[in-house]
Amino acid sequence: MSKQTDLINIPDAITVDGSENVLIGKATDAFGTAGIGLRGTVADFTRDGNTPVNVNRLTNDGRLIALHKDSAVVGSIGVTNGTNAIFDSQGGTLKLGTVGTERYNFDLDQIYPTVDNDTNLGATSHRFRNAYLSGGIYLGGTGSANKLSDFESGTWTPTLGGNAQYDIQSGDYIKVGGLVYASFAIRPTSLGTGSTKRVSGLPFSTADSVGISIQYYDGAATNHYSILGGVTSNYIDIFLKTSAINSAYNSTNFFQSNSRIYASVIYRTTA
Repeated sequence: MSKQTDLINIPDAITVDGSENVLIGKATDAFGTAGIGLRGTVADFTRDGNTPVNVNRLTNDGRLIALHKDSAVVGSIGVTNGTNAIFDSQGGTLKLGTVGTERYNFDLDQIYPTVDNDTNLGATSHRFRNAYLSGGIYLGGTGSANKLSDFESGTWTPTLGGNAQYDIQSGDYIKVGGLVYASFAIRPTSLGTGSTKRVSGLPFSTADSVGISIQYYDGAATNHYSILGGVTSNYIDIFLKTSAINSAYNSTNFFQSNSRIYASVIYRTTA
């Protein structure tokens, strides 16, 4: 019996403490300053506070750690083509979480958060809220043309300039990469020295001239046959046709006090 005790109590090498922790190395407890502490089925690898634990394994498939359930390999952690990688061997889902709560799922076809403000979104959701990918994300391929590196949404203030005063003056936008969707509503209660045909203030300049979609308008300063508008730079000009046969002129006045227009535009930007 004493011989068996000697085998498992080698000073500064292997020790079994009173709590049945197996300590390997110069550790004094399961979380000592050096060595390995084993507790039941959990292995705690500990070093001093400045030196990381290194995992080294000679392997042909890049796996450093193989994850097993019973006798089957269910996943692995390793390196492939010089990139850190986590693999799921069962064709299932990789889940990430915090404090025991599942937060994000990764599978072959989609990435989506499962928790949004502590509410389960379900497996059909594809919406990010509490996450960011600062370097961008590739959609449908890995080439530069597939990289989405910018998304934002916000508000902007349409203006006619001068000393115009308004009771309606609002704008919203969504920018995905180089594509911008912007909508606005404007009505000056007093036009004053404001523009009679130009709405300024778009959040991004356009890369080319495009037309706008007009949802509603009234109170035009000039009798006209039809109305349209176009985007140039970061402003919108309102054009009026005064008859069926003439061209649309941006020299024809649209705005006066209490003129109103609701419109939207989709355009490309270089911003």
